[in-house]
Amino acid sequence: MRPHRWNPPRATARAGQTQSTPALPEVRLIPLRGQGPEDVVLTTDGYLVTGTEDGAVWRVDPADGTVEKIAQTPGRPLGMHADADGSLLVCVAGHGVLRLAGARRRTGAGDHRSGR
Repeated sequence: MRPHRWNPPRATARAGQTQSTPALPEVRLIPLRGQGPEDVVLTTDGYLVTGTEDGAVWRVDPADGTVEKIAQTPGRPLGMHADADGSLLVCVAGHGVLRLAGARRRTGAGDHRSGR
């Protein structure tokens, strides 16, 4: 092994700016009825989806902040992926990967522990 030093590229002019052009939108808090959201994804139809430690999966309309519980998983949702077909893959602690195929329907997508 022959390690060598990495030299990072020079910072661009943008790196020294303290404001964005155009300005970023104002930050707003959207309250959930659960604790500890772990991951947030944007679905193909423009909704935000997150899960909370109680196993709930929530859909949030970013336009008006409306929050709707769309699923209850058997464990804590950790990671999520919004698939192009409109389904949602949810990694659930201790249970594997679940596929949320519709607004309220949940099907197993395989068990990562057994390789199925």
